[in-house]
Amino acid sequence: MVTSLWSHIHFPEWYENIYFNELLRRGDTSAKWVELNDWSDNAMKQIENSETTVIPTSTGKLLKRKMFGEKCLAWYRGEKENPPTSRGLLTCPCTRRQASVDSRFENDKSCSNSNSGCDRFFPGAESCIRSVAASEFGAGQQCCYDQRGDLLRFQDGGGAFDRAHYKGILDRNFAMERQSNIPYLSHLIEDVLPFHLCCRLTDNCRLYRDVRPTDGCQEYEPPFVARTFGDPHIITLDGLQYTFNGLGEYWLVQSTDLALQGRATRATDANGDPIQATAWTAIVARPAGNSSTVQVQVNQRTGLDIIIDGVKEDFDEPSMSSQEFPGVTFVYNVSDDKKVELRVHGASEYVIQIAAVDGTLSYALIWPRNAEQPRGLLGNANGDPKDDLRSAGNVILPSNSTARKLFEQFGETWRTTADDSLFVYDTGSSHTTYVGFEPVFVTPSESGDAMDTANRMCGGSQQCVFDYLLTGKKSLALNSAEAVREHVTFVEDSKHGRVKTNI
Repeated sequence: MVTSLWSHIHFPEWYENIYFNELLRRGDTSAKWVELNDWSDNAMKQIENSETTVIPTSTGKLLKRKMFGEKCLAWYRGEKENPPTSRGLLTCPCTRRQASVDSRFENDKSCSNSNSGCDRFFPGAESCIRSVAASEFGAGQQCCYDQRGDLLRFQDGGGAFDRAHYKGILDRNFAMERQSNIPYLSHLIEDVLPFHLCCRLTDNCRLYRDVRPTDGCQEYEPPFVARTFGDPHIITLDGLQYTFNGLGEYWLVQSTDLALQGRATRATDANGDPIQATAWTAIVARPAGNSSTVQVQVNQRTGLDIIIDGVKEDFDEPSMSSQEFPGVTFVYNVSDDKKVELRVHGASEYVIQIAAVDGTLSYALIWPRNAEQPRGLLGNANGDPKDDLRSAGNVILPSNSTARKLFEQFGETWRTTADDSLFVYDTGSSHTTYVGFEPVFVTPSESGDAMDTANRMCGGSQQCVFDYLLTGKKSLALNSAEAVREHVTFVEDSKHGRVKTNI
């Protein structure tokens, strides 16, 4: 296909332009990134393999290797005159272990688990990651790691930041450079082609490195994470653990950049009978600005219902596993229809991971350290768990407060009103449907078989024991134990970074 079109082009990027315009028109986005790298590599190999490569032009001139050097130098001069900005880019994690728990990054398919792309593009790298979303200026971050999991410098096989993020920019109100909002194509022209011209077709990689440096990790800070699960157990962004059994709709997070509310309804036991406890069954998120409102709620038959801007959406096709909406990327787990992920694009990047578990919702919120400190049931992300029980009236309860005091003087102050609720309601229900309930304020205690089963099953997890004794649901209880383990692992892994000052 490449050779048959040689007579119709003047420069390699012209063909790349044509090829990927066609690729984008096909509609299937699942394999575009792999195709982009594979095609670009194969096309450039055809040029590399001959010193006398001839590409006909309208003037009949020959394009030889020296012209690639001239084009690299011309590109470099243009970059120096109009340099790309790394402002607002995420800082690379110092280690692969840190990167594995930071959901603001994703595996780079061009170099993952030592595949052939690592040798072609990043010799010395074991794996690479990319920032999930573009900065407000359209740029993207790329970080590569060696076999030990340490961040690499560019000259050792490390990554570089990109002027144009390969996914482009969804929000066209953001400041943009050139045409960095065109998915795949802009990245190809602005970053991939110059890399080939300077680093693969010539020995001018120092020029590319000068304007596309590897990010150091000295400024990297792992994000905060909060979790809530089971008969609502909450681990705040600062790590405080408590149980809250309010019924109704509450502010989980309140900030100028993101509003997040949760709905708790009556929990049921293993026989389906209601008990004096509650569980999360719906969550709604709205980023600031002209962004979409995304609601995820339990559907007892299908797992999850997804409502975006008041309209129920279906994500049952593989090609729809990732969908963009204003301010939000919705990622649907095609292999497990009970798990979804929301990536919220505001002044910072937020990630909300949601799962349906035995008729309830379990979710985790990943909150960047450079984001505004929030308020609400999930705490305030200031590194101090002692002030996480801060009421809407700015009164701080001690962390050892009784369950009743926590409920009345903290949790209930974060109840939403009909006016500020973000939820969409089913026919016959409204904000007032979810009121008028007082939970049990004592820890369930039971002797005999139930307690023996809980102790054997839960491995020391108090939340697991609590949920099993209250509901009799093994799957719900075990999920609570797993949620706590995941949280501990996340915190430990995010701390394991070796900052290398020579990056």
